[in-house]
Formats: sequence, C-alpha cells, structure tokens
Amino acid sequence: MESVYDLCLLLEREAVSRTVQQGTDLTPAAPKRCADRAARSLAYRDFHRALYVGCDNPLLVSTLDALRDQTALISTAAWGRVPTWEREAGGTPPNPPGRPVRLRP
Repeated sequence: MESVYDLCLLLEREAVSRTVQQGTDLTPAAPKRCADRAARSLAYRDFHRALYVGCDNPLLVSTLDALRDQTALISTAAWGRVPTWEREAGGTPPNPPGRPVRLRP
C-alpha cells in the first residue's frame, strides 16, 4: 500500500512540474461535496488528473492513471473504516488527533 502512494508522490510531483512548465492553468475547480464514497473517490481522481494531464508525456499520464485506480481502491476501503475525507477537504491533516504524522525525507 505504501509503495503505491510513494510512487504516486514521486511521479505526480514530476508530472505537475512539467504541466506548470507547459503553462497550463492549474486553477482548481471549487471542491464538490459528495454524498457517497464512490463520488468522493471520483472527484479526488479527477482533481489530481487535472493537475498532471498537461505534462506532455502520455506514458507518464497513463502510469499515473493506473496508480490512481489502485489508490482509489485503497482510499475507498480506508475511508469506510476511518472517514478522513471531510478533514482532508477542509485542509486539516488527515491523521486522527494524538497520532503522530509520518514525514518522508
């Protein structure tokens, strides 16, 4: 699970950087309130795809799309156990109070 997220972070960072270099407008749409997990997952995926789709590298886009499919499954299952999406959408840290944040170097 962590390796999927790690790879997403590495590749998405590069893809978004390239998208910005292309001059693509990354002004995000207003966040949508979604009634169910499936709609939240799709909104999350659409938002992230909009950030990297303009990177001018079809292989990078398709790789990130495939990783997003995997993270969608992981997120949907996790949200069912620990619903953090409301805090995430509001900009607060996704981990519960009293639980330390793990930062990667």
